[in-house]
Amino acid sequence: MEIIPITSDNMEPFNLVITQKAKDKLKRKSPDTYAFGAVEYEMPVGAIVVTCDPPEAEIISLYVVEDFRSCGYGRALFTEAMELALLQPQINYIYALFESKKGSKETLKPFFEKIGLSVMDDGVDYTIRLRQARSTGEMKKILRSQKIGECYENLKPLEKKLLFRKEVDLPPYITPNMIREDLSFVTFDEKRLNIRDCLIFVEDEGQLVLAWVKTEPGDSRGLIGMVHSAIEELSVLESPDRKLHIPAINETSDDLVKHIFADKVQIYSNSYWAVFRL
Repeated sequence: MEIIPITSDNMEPFNLVITQKAKDKLKRKSPDTYAFGAVEYEMPVGAIVVTCDPPEAEIISLYVVEDFRSCGYGRALFTEAMELALLQPQINYIYALFESKKGSKETLKPFFEKIGLSVMDDGVDYTIRLRQARSTGEMKKILRSQKIGECYENLKPLEKKLLFRKEVDLPPYITPNMIREDLSFVTFDEKRLNIRDCLIFVEDEGQLVLAWVKTEPGDSRGLIGMVHSAIEELSVLESPDRKLHIPAINETSDDLVKHIFADKVQIYSNSYWAVFRL
């Protein structure tokens, strides 16, 4: 077994074991992105790609060819990533967000547990076609309500930056280039210094995802109005057969998804956070 660094110059042989998101970062030669590949008999059999953004390092791609699993390749790749993270200033933990698609065999969850990561925050990723999303009884009620929210693409640059302030608490995987600005909506406080509510759609590896919702506690009008606005835009801009993915990260969001979309929504995958504290 040989573990070698992967760069934009030698990446091509590893294309089948690296996700598209990780390839894009390596091609851009992002200074915060590091990759290692496992080679056996001069053949790439696995790879890991890590991004460092203190205080965290994220595993954005980890894969070992099936015939070479349970042979130490994954552990060796993770060890390289962990040692690299230890060399970076102010990195306190390594984490990964991964999923197990419905009907598929889980691999990463038991692997991460075996090497000592804490697996937590398991959630469900639901999927529904847009034509079905509009047809539920609860959605018909929402579409009779008042539209609320300003379209993200119409905001001034400084107003867009408010979305990435700490108070909004966006997940680290949402970056500005992922946001579907024409489908996302926000509301502001009276002085327009803070975002009160937001409904954020992203394009992630070809999937349309309702990635984040923030609302004022105890006031659902903002959320209802923004859902109305977004669904109307979706009806114009997207095919009615396009699938929408909706992650439910806790019991509250799970109940909300089921309440709005009823039995039309289907489970697409289960997702997990895995964390290794340094």
